[in-house]
Amino acid sequence: MFNGPIKATISTKVLFQSVMKKCCWKILKRSLIICDSPCNNKFGLCRNEIIVGKRTYNNGIIYENFITTNRDEIKSLVITNNKTRAMVSIINLQEEFYEYSNGCKPHNINELWNYYMEQKRNFLNNIPIYLHLTLLKTLYEKREIEKVLTIIKYLRGRENLVKWFNNNLMILEYIVKLNIEEIIKNFNFLNTKGNLPIPTIVDLIKSLVKEKEIITAEELFGKLGKEYYDVEIYNSMMDGYIKCVRENKLEKSLYILEMMQRNRIKPNIKTYNILLNLFSKVKAQSEAERLFGDIIENGIEPDERGYQGVILSCAKNNDIEKCFHYFDRMIDKGISPTIYHYSTLMSACVKSGYPEIAIDLYTEMVYTTNIRPNGVILTTLMCAWTRLRRKRSYKKKDLDQIFEDIKKYDEPDLIAYTTLINAKSKQLKLDEAIQVYQQMLMHNIKPNVYTYTTLIDASAKLRNLSTALRLFDDMKRMNVSPNQFTYCSIMSAYINNGQLENAFRTFEEMKQNGLNPDIACVNCLLDACNRSGSMKSFFELYSDTIKKYHLIPDNATVTIYIDAY
Repeated sequence: MFNGPIKATISTKVLFQSVMKKCCWKILKRSLIICDSPCNNKFGLCRNEIIVGKRTYNNGIIYENFITTNRDEIKSLVITNNKTRAMVSIINLQEEFYEYSNGCKPHNINELWNYYMEQKRNFLNNIPIYLHLTLLKTLYEKREIEKVLTIIKYLRGRENLVKWFNNNLMILEYIVKLNIEEIIKNFNFLNTKGNLPIPTIVDLIKSLVKEKEIITAEELFGKLGKEYYDVEIYNSMMDGYIKCVRENKLEKSLYILEMMQRNRIKPNIKTYNILLNLFSKVKAQSEAERLFGDIIENGIEPDERGYQGVILSCAKNNDIEKCFHYFDRMIDKGISPTIYHYSTLMSACVKSGYPEIAIDLYTEMVYTTNIRPNGVILTTLMCAWTRLRRKRSYKKKDLDQIFEDIKKYDEPDLIAYTTLINAKSKQLKLDEAIQVYQQMLMHNIKPNVYTYTTLIDASAKLRNLSTALRLFDDMKRMNVSPNQFTYCSIMSAYINNGQLENAFRTFEEMKQNGLNPDIACVNCLLDACNRSGSMKSFFELYSDTIKKYHLIPDNATVTIYIDAY
């Protein structure tokens, strides 16, 4: 990458950060540097200088102006100034990696891998290390282990590789192979030699926790906690508990915080964000708000992740007023909301019965802040449409269009399909709902109990007993266990077709499967007995309601009972 030994400790970090922050797209070849200008889609051309923002730095001197050229002209410019055309391929490959690291996926990862493997070793040596690591990270997340090991093997054989980075790769290779004993053995040896930096220790703890090696991670952390007073090591263990431990995650994380306080390690903004995320998971709104206030009192201004944590804590407790309080404060502090903030607010509004506000938030996000939606937020928008009280705004084309929009960004999931089925079922458009259900099965998406119950209930209301029973059989064949609402819908289907005996048979089946009836199920049968004149069954069921099922009659029960007399 440079003429001379590679200073990986500095150059890799600078280049990686520059790509992740979308600042400058750098290609270094001899004394020539080509940088992506942050304005007007231009490239900056200079010698031995670094472009940061809109200024060019060279040995402490700031240059306000530098030569620029259009993106389309860059390839011919490079060929003119260099002896080899290989730089054109480097530009193409770097642009591919840049799009991946920027969160975009314009090409299939397999195509990028094949392109990577087609290159010769001397060509790959000209590619900055962080681009190899970007591909490695993506493949590891997809569990393409053999490909990951191939990249590690290449990097370890690369010339002029600094010692600590080679040690990192060795540890990473053992992590990928899940060879825990070798990880600890080599880690202990390298650590005693003082060759491992803090980031390697942090990555090792995270990997052990992720692979469910909790005890090993705790033993390693217990040793390192006494030797290294570094906040990132403590953060890694705390974050590991929150993400990968199901039980006692709150107690374990707070214990780590107590250790930090005893060792006089000052928490940083990442520590606070981890805790805010934890409080949101356990619905501890008061603790989240108290911590948020402490952050401000300590002179630290929360970032977007901190606001997301406290907003999510309020949202999970349906405190819409507090959600918007922190959302507005974030904007007042000059922090732009992200799609995650909007998604949290929209979901909270829908669950709290404010679908109109959720739709307004979506409109603001797309047309005011110009944030591109994703499948999750569009599914939330569908839920909002289904709960609108104004019938004139509730149109078939709106829901179908939203569902089609989801397909532009991602494959619709179970929630998206079920939401559309629910919407069509509420409109009693059973044929269309069944078509959506069949699409689910074609795309290998397994319906849940709510999906089937919604379809069965719509069938019962339309007196379509055969469809209700067929769906009920499908449900059992798919190993989806019915709940009380499902059985109640089947009973309604039988009752609406004058089959009271089968309704009671379904009632008994429900009890045999360990499900206690609720008052709605009882009312359904009581009303059917009253209308059919089966008074003996009526009074027996009413007596069992109080004495056997320990249910309290509601207004509907009393009304049915009075009518029976």
